[in-house]
Amino acid sequence: MRHAQVCLGEIPLRLKMRKAHSTDVVQLETHQPDASAANRALELLGRELNLFTEKKEVGKPGDFDHMADEELIEFIEAQGEVVRELERQLRPPPAPKQRKVAIKH
Repeated sequence: MRHAQVCLGEIPLRLKMRKAHSTDVVQLETHQPDASAANRALELLGRELNLFTEKKEVGKPGDFDHMADEELIEFIEAQGEVVRELERQLRPPPAPKQRKVAIKH
């Protein structure tokens, strides 16, 4: 996120430079916005956080042309069941319910 803020000019970019064969260090500060770099930084951040859905095609062009509508519906439903089963396996187990204990006075 910081990289995107620097690219948008919200945060200054501070550089330390040393001239060749010198011990003097020069500090520079710049606010040059670069919208394309900021866009790319935010895109990469979104990918890292899994904010985008990648679409994949199943099969090659024409693989399903020979199937009737009913066969396609059955195929799609079967694939949906596979996906639901994988989602069930990935879900964390439910937390055990705590029992309330009555306290007698």
